[in-house]
Amino acid sequence: MQETLIQSKALSKSYDGKSLILENLDLRMEKGSFTVLMGRSGAGKSTLLNILAGLESFQSGELLYGYRSMQSASEKAWALFRRTKIGIIFQDHNLIPYLSLMENCLLAGRLGSDKIDGVKNRAQSLFKELGIDHLAGRLPSSVSGGERQRAAIARALINQPAILFADEPTGSLNEAAAKDVMEVFRRLHERGQSILLATHDLKAACFGTEVWFLRDGNTLSHWSAIGIEFAEKERRLYDWLQQQGW
Repeated sequence: MQETLIQSKALSKSYDGKSLILENLDLRMEKGSFTVLMGRSGAGKSTLLNILAGLESFQSGELLYGYRSMQSASEKAWALFRRTKIGIIFQDHNLIPYLSLMENCLLAGRLGSDKIDGVKNRAQSLFKELGIDHLAGRLPSSVSGGERQRAAIARALINQPAILFADEPTGSLNEAAAKDVMEVFRRLHERGQSILLATHDLKAACFGTEVWFLRDGNTLSHWSAIGIEFAEKERRLYDWLQQQGW
């Protein structure tokens, strides 16, 4: 049995104390998996991802990272945990507009480590691997959406996180750029990176090894893609999603 990376037990969340956004959710993610979270618009998948990343609180239930309970973790404890254990990629990249792509990456690296030479070397290596080393000194506004998202991936990876969260990372990209970004995720996963991706994109979801479908904030259905050829995944996943009410 593989090592459990994240586990939620009876997790519930409401914004006004009355209407439940998430209710009694149980989810288990193994170390080294490429897990995809899907659901209809408004199902709560972004909220769930934010809770798992410590960006939002929850009212009841339990959240475990390995054997560590995060249920009573303070904002400061979560901030320290995210700096070294979690990398986050957003749909709109969230790069600081007045800093260059490299400066955005280095800033995140300095928050997680005081070894500046090591941070610089890793940032340069990531930029080269992602094919944006020639854009390091450019501002986010002067590069394409796909290039900005690659810089955001480099920033998320700079502190070598145990898990990489991605919330609709291809949502604002054209088809070609989206495929390029998903190929980056595929290569990262092949090297052992644990990934949790929230998406509505069927083609993006096919890169995962398993899919959790969230319905109305209180039901999680599971589909495993292990052993299925990539060319066959889209058809099988589509049929399964239709059964779930996608």
